[in-house]
Amino acid sequence: MYYQFQSKEDIALEVVRPTLEDMARIVRIAEALPDWEARRAVAISGLVEMAVRHRRLAAMFHGDPAIDHMVMSQPELKAVADRLRELLEGPQRDPRSRIASSVFFTGVGRTAADPQLADVDDADLHAALLDLSNTIMQPATEKV
Repeated sequence: MYYQFQSKEDIALEVVRPTLEDMARIVRIAEALPDWEARRAVAISGLVEMAVRHRRLAAMFHGDPAIDHMVMSQPELKAVADRLRELLEGPQRDPRSRIASSVFFTGVGRTAADPQLADVDDADLHAALLDLSNTIMQPATEKV
């Protein structure tokens, strides 16, 4: 294996690459939209769909500090992660939107990876995560 990869980090990066490519695709699609609310909706929907589709991979890597460090140490990957945060937090980036974004990222990733939910059908998981995520990510002025 080390014939094709120089390090363990290269191997791990190759394993998570499909997820990272999905994140970049979500950013490209969202940024093509005319207003922030539409961009945010596409980012939320795309990230939920991605988490469900890659839930087995998420179970192996979610919350792994080495993976987080690896992603943040790669400039192009860090740029995608930073841009996703900006899409979710909006132009104001106030404390509430930053906290909601953190809850969203952690909650969706952790839920997709949760072995206690392995028996939940992908469609049911997707629907619940999307509904809950939209509630969490509502701007403060929209809260009922």
